[in-house]
Amino acid sequence: MTAGPPVALRHPACGWWVEEAGTTAPDLPLTGPVDADVVVVGAGYTGMWAAWCLLDADPATRVVLLERDQAGHGPSGRNGGFCKGLWLNLPVLVDQFGDDEALAVGYACEEAVEAIAAWCEAEAVDAWFTAGGYLSVSTSPLQDDIHMSAVAEAARLGVPDAVRALGPDEVRARFAAPAARGGVLAPGATIQPARLARRLRDALVRRGARLFEHTPAVRIEERDAGVVVETPGGAVRAERAILTAGPALVALAPLATSLTVGSSHMIVTEPVPDVVAHYGWTRGEAVIDRRTLLHYLRTTPDGRIAFGWAGGRPALGGRVRGPVLHDARAIARAARHLTELLPEVRGRTIEAGWGGPIDISPTTLPAVVPLGARVDAAYGFTGRGVGPARLIGEILAARAAGIQNERTRLPLVGRPDGSVPPEPVRWAGASTVRAALIRCDEQEARGEQPDPIARFVADLPRRLGITVGR
Repeated sequence: MTAGPPVALRHPACGWWVEEAGTTAPDLPLTGPVDADVVVVGAGYTGMWAAWCLLDADPATRVVLLERDQAGHGPSGRNGGFCKGLWLNLPVLVDQFGDDEALAVGYACEEAVEAIAAWCEAEAVDAWFTAGGYLSVSTSPLQDDIHMSAVAEAARLGVPDAVRALGPDEVRARFAAPAARGGVLAPGATIQPARLARRLRDALVRRGARLFEHTPAVRIEERDAGVVVETPGGAVRAERAILTAGPALVALAPLATSLTVGSSHMIVTEPVPDVVAHYGWTRGEAVIDRRTLLHYLRTTPDGRIAFGWAGGRPALGGRVRGPVLHDARAIARAARHLTELLPEVRGRTIEAGWGGPIDISPTTLPAVVPLGARVDAAYGFTGRGVGPARLIGEILAARAAGIQNERTRLPLVGRPDGSVPPEPVRWAGASTVRAALIRCDEQEARGEQPDPIARFVADLPRRLGITVGR
């Protein structure tokens, strides 16, 4: 086993990104009754983009946002900051929706990324938006064919630039890790996720949205041709409700078998611009490898490397606490894997480590699901939400305003295919499959065929109609 770099014990409460973006005093919690046209439960990217699109279309719209913590301090402020579409998921899109609808979703997600870039420019927001591309790299002969189906589908559907194959020399010209082999390149960018969330929060408040933080929703029901959302200190009566609380939505009975909650952990190094230059990683690419429980990494403007591992433990019953937010073993594993992939990092300091929950749908695709005549929920980003959240926000806003358009007609609207077992079977099954996936990934990384038992267990979700990773 290769020794990893020194792992700092410092664990910023909401992650390094939030700390870097700068803390702010929370808005006061809700006390008493409030009326609104639309109430948004959950002030992460999706809820805030929905609020922004509502106000952009009609500044007179009375929008109330309720957030159980602080806006952007959940998954939206903790992730790797990969702002991209869903082109690499083109085979899944085709399988789920057919050719034409798959292309429509692909283009819509790409336009959402462009809209985020345009918003940052228009609002003078420095969210470190860097359009360096999204690079999937094989690090083992057994991974070489993974994601090549996306290349083939893109070519077949007439969008070859959406997912392009790169040979070993082309990959190493961008990311010269010793184990790097071939790869594929898709459009994409990196951002500082908490900066984007923080500035979006502030912009919404300036535009007149009413934000109540540390205000969990405890009851939601349609009543008297409207919706009432009750909180510990008051209630919001609105014409429409939008539920964008991410992993917490698993607590809603209608979604209990449509959602699994996993976790992912990240580390960030001290500034190491010499290491970045050594590997020729100077265009700002967002990089993933081809493990099922993948590694994802990117650089920052001051030359840090942020590295994540998507193999965190599942959350029992969607309980987002404990090891879901901070798992010392997962952080140590991420540190070891970083030095195995990029040996020049060895001896440099890991400044911080943190974790966060992931809401996972059976198809790995996000969905907008009506829960009543006046209530929509959005969930299932499966760790890919930074770009698509803008699109889903547009859809939610249009539906809340009673508008039908090309966005609301996308096949992401409606309950996704597939279901997951109820708890505690879900947690036990996810934990067992996770262990098998880790074993398979480690064996593949060594160039070994996974052992039959591990492969059989790792393949169980697919046999049940559930997509996992890659």
